[in-house]
Amino acid sequence: MTPDQYASELLHELGCAEAALPAADTREESVLWAASGAQYLTGLADGPPLAAPAPLATCARGAWLALSALSGGALDANFPAHQLLGERAALLGLRRQGSASPAAPVACSTVPMDSSR
Repeated sequence: MTPDQYASELLHELGCAEAALPAADTREESVLWAASGAQYLTGLADGPPLAAPAPLATCARGAWLALSALSGGALDANFPAHQLLGERAALLGLRRQGSASPAAPVACSTVPMDSSR
C-alpha cells in the first residue's frame, strides 16, 4: 500500500471519498521508513537497522494527505509527516538498543514470550 492509497481509504471510511488528494505519493513503505529516521532506531545496538513490522511511515504520510485533503488548502500536502516518527529521537540523540526502547530505561523494553503456548 502507498500513502495515497491509504489516504483514499481513510477518506472513504470517513464518508469523504469525493475529496481529492492534493498530492500523490506512491513511494513504497521501505523508502518512507528509511526517510522517517525511525528505521535507525530499530534492531540490535550493534546490528543493522530493521524494517518496520507494520507500514507505520505509510500510514503517517497517508493520514497527513487525508487531513490536507479535508483542510481546504490550510495544510501543506507536501509536509513530510512520516519524518515525525524519528524526529523526537533525533532531537534527543537516542539510538537503537535492541530489545529496549531508545529511551530506556525511562521508557520500555520487550518481554520475552514463551512460544510453546
